[in-house]
Amino acid sequence: MPGSLKWNAVVVAALAMLSWCAFMFAKHDPALRPIIPFGDDPYDAVGSFAVLGGALLAALSVLRAFRPRQAMVSTAAQLYLLRSEAAIVLTVYAMLASDVIAMARHPSAWLGAAAGNELVALIVTMAVLASGALLLIKRSVRDTRAPAPLSWRKAVLVASACTLALCFYPEGLVSTLFPHLLTIVFGDVVLFAPIGFLLPAMFPGARSAVSGDTPDQRQVRWARWGVALLVGVGLGLVIFAGEMIEGGPPAGRLLLVALVYLGLTAATALVACAFLAKPIGLVP
Repeated sequence: MPGSLKWNAVVVAALAMLSWCAFMFAKHDPALRPIIPFGDDPYDAVGSFAVLGGALLAALSVLRAFRPRQAMVSTAAQLYLLRSEAAIVLTVYAMLASDVIAMARHPSAWLGAAAGNELVALIVTMAVLASGALLLIKRSVRDTRAPAPLSWRKAVLVASACTLALCFYPEGLVSTLFPHLLTIVFGDVVLFAPIGFLLPAMFPGARSAVSGDTPDQRQVRWARWGVALLVGVGLGLVIFAGEMIEGGPPAGRLLLVALVYLGLTAATALVACAFLAKPIGLVP
């Protein structure tokens, strides 16, 4: 891979790590924890899966950028690396947008608070860092092909619809279990759907001249869903193990909590796969 793409992979990996640290800091800092209005779902779901997705995308980008040298790196491989790097920046933007929406809906929670300025500074700092990383990625683009206007229209429409849905989402639904679970899945969709449409608009690629659907292609697609499901279940097990280390739920609710974690992480992986697999080249 070109040196600029390798450097970008390192930068966005650092951005993903900083995003994770900022997310955890806001949730656990004694001064910020009482005033953040985005500590509940759906905003917390967007933030949680944004930092988790950003970490996985960072690992993918680093692996793609520093894989063993080949005689020639295809244009498609460079395009998918660019998109996977940009996807990390977009997860940070999505998390910040969700946080700002929650703050706009609950101004009394943080306006006038002693740590209110610290909260604003944290969000602005992350926005500036994400913007710098995106500019760095855009400078690496050598293909000046203009995106199709329809791609941008779709991307803007989907992003606007998800933003409005988050702005007016009935927060009271989280008071009972099943609507709460649906709220978390809703957070997954409003996170990954705009990214899946924005990436092809920001970094357009050549249209394939191959049509149809061969048996091999169908087999790979089914395998893709299987891998996504396994990754989701694996993440659920890791997160549940972390909860157990911190104390865990009562013994009578242990199985229910485990099933909830596994189900939500599996659903998240499938939603992410549905919107991101094709734009970042996880489908041959």
